[in-house]
Amino acid sequence: MRKFVFITISIIVLALAGFFINIPKIFAIPETLIAFEPNGLAGNEATFNATINNANLNASVLSRGAGITPSVLANAFSASHFINNGTKASAISNNEYYQVAISAKANYKVSLSSIDFNFRRSSKGPNAYQWQYSLDEFATAGIDAGAEGSYTGIDDNGLAMPQIDLSSIPDLQNVTSGTAIIFRMYAWNASATSGTSAIGRLAGDDLVFKGNVNLVTRTLTYVAGALGSITGISPQTVNHGSDGTEVTAVPDTNYHFVNWS
Repeated sequence: MRKFVFITISIIVLALAGFFINIPKIFAIPETLIAFEPNGLAGNEATFNATINNANLNASVLSRGAGITPSVLANAFSASHFINNGTKASAISNNEYYQVAISAKANYKVSLSSIDFNFRRSSKGPNAYQWQYSLDEFATAGIDAGAEGSYTGIDDNGLAMPQIDLSSIPDLQNVTSGTAIIFRMYAWNASATSGTSAIGRLAGDDLVFKGNVNLVTRTLTYVAGALGSITGISPQTVNHGSDGTEVTAVPDTNYHFVNWS
């Protein structure tokens, strides 16, 4: 008499949101994700909403640290009261910075490639700066993004600063919803507290973050138990909310499929 043994061919679905392979400098063509064009501002607004904001990112806002004071400067986002002859360390401890937070909406991930910005200072304003980022809202020390910069010239409309490359920073690639990337630009070495600095005032966008936003992907892996096999693609990667391609559980000779687990 021929016996039939019931087998179970199991499916293991690995849906690990936030588990990705990061490949620095491998991007689709970077797009402008967040941009600020302060044309028309008085300069002393408490905050300033992004004028370009990718639809799959939460709203970004430009703000100041508590250690500096809003100041009037048309077509710019300006501040004064930087510590006289301050240093990078004093700027950090005294909260002398401009800040932007970038975060993906649910089921999306963001990868950043660069920061472009126009900086304007008065004759007594701060002439050194450093961009930093944090993934924990600066609960721990921020991490430098790019080199420390200097701006010793004076131009009433500001000058374009060297681009900050973010594409080789693994922390800033494939950042999923629920994690905000907070950027701060610290400024220091003013020669008087009346000196000012500002984001602006050249034509066009004065602060731009570029990169890409994509749907979170899931990895589906199908595994056969003993005495059976799988036909079809395994593993396979699909966008969140999408279906994978069909796979079939195939029992060995003299056995038959019972169920998925």
